[in-house]
Amino acid sequence: MDTLALEFIILIVLIAFLFEIMDSGAGMGFGTGLTPLLLLIGFEPLQIVPTILISESITGFVDSYFDNEFKNVEFKFHPMSDSTKLAFIIALFGCISIAFSVYLTYAALNLPKVFIKFYVSILILFMGILKILNRFLNSFFG
Repeated sequence: MDTLALEFIILIVLIAFLFEIMDSGAGMGFGTGLTPLLLLIGFEPLQIVPTILISESITGFVDSYFDNEFKNVEFKFHPMSDSTKLAFIIALFGCISIAFSVYLTYAALNLPKVFIKFYVSILILFMGILKILNRFLNSFFG
């Protein structure tokens, strides 16, 4: 592996780390911000989607562990707490969503790449407009 490839990998890891810090602090933003960035860099959707889903799953478990340690939530199994029940429900639907997302990614491979990039661009633009609108409405009616 040459030094340029190693530097590129380190850069991607650092960018992902920064997006994960933003995600952990704000509660969102990792996949939404990192996916279009990775598309712009040149990664394929089939490389991006499973990687983002797996990394979000791992960081979600780590985050849940520390939430339990710092007593933000209380996970207990005998008797089962409301936090534990909610975690199981979210995990179940999360697993279904991951499987469905990977399936859709494979199905989307039959589409031209321009459609995928256009969809992601419109989605990010729409989310930005909603965020600005939300901020405006909160300050106006707030």
